[in-house]
Amino acid sequence: MNSISLKKSLKPMAIEELLDYYFYRRVAHLIVPIFLKLRFTPNQITTLSLIVGLIGAFFAYRGMFILSAMFILVAIFFDCCDGQVARLTGKSSPLGRVMDGLFDALWVTALWLGIFKSGYFSNLGINIFPLMLFSSISMIIHCWRFDGIKVQYIEKCETEFYEGDLDFPTAMALFKKEMRSFSFFSAFLALAIAFQMYFFGRGSAKKSTKVLSADKYQENKKILEPVINLWSFLGEGHHNTLVIIGMLLTLVSPYFLMAAFWFILVPMNLWWFYSEYQWRRGLNIIS
Repeated sequence: MNSISLKKSLKPMAIEELLDYYFYRRVAHLIVPIFLKLRFTPNQITTLSLIVGLIGAFFAYRGMFILSAMFILVAIFFDCCDGQVARLTGKSSPLGRVMDGLFDALWVTALWLGIFKSGYFSNLGINIFPLMLFSSISMIIHCWRFDGIKVQYIEKCETEFYEGDLDFPTAMALFKKEMRSFSFFSAFLALAIAFQMYFFGRGSAKKSTKVLSADKYQENKKILEPVINLWSFLGEGHHNTLVIIGMLLTLVSPYFLMAAFWFILVPMNLWWFYSEYQWRRGLNIIS
């Protein structure tokens, strides 16, 4: 695959996390041709990422943090591959993207539980539960809100990039349709889209169908692009990388892993508040 196909497989840089854009997706790009040759579907790659992530979580539970970190890295690479394959093959869909996010949440949750249940900190006389609890909640809010911000940014600035995102009313209609067809897994994914859009995206509002002029899109982009770049640091890849680094450095001291959780809880929450303020301020300017 050449550089043109790499560009085609990526999202607009403005909505990519910096670590994803410059590291994880570059490594994933080396793996994508293998998946294409083997005719893996994006959902199959997503499932493979889940399996590898759960293996990493198991090693964390056994206190084998270095080996766990290696498997988590591979899970992240595979997680990047599914989206890149979807874009290259034209198989992107809102349900597929929610399935991707759901499976990520499963193995990330398992990883954090594995670290906690490993007994690593309790054996050292450290009560890590409050720190891990509140930092995990922070991570969920950061990632889900960033996803909602990306949808709004694309609608206002990058209309040529489209992955079929749904608004709350459309997602609820899809949920009811899938329930009537007894497609319970698809119905659950549609409900997850509705939940995310309602609480972290547009609320109950329908997706805007208003067509703006090219100059207006450029004007919006000039105002909102610097703001959404702030959100890049609140994506899942940056959270996971902090935990991976912390696990690797447990060879030196347990406080490095504790520092990773503390960084998610304190500095990243402060950054979230600042980013949220700047985003709302930007929306008020362009409205």
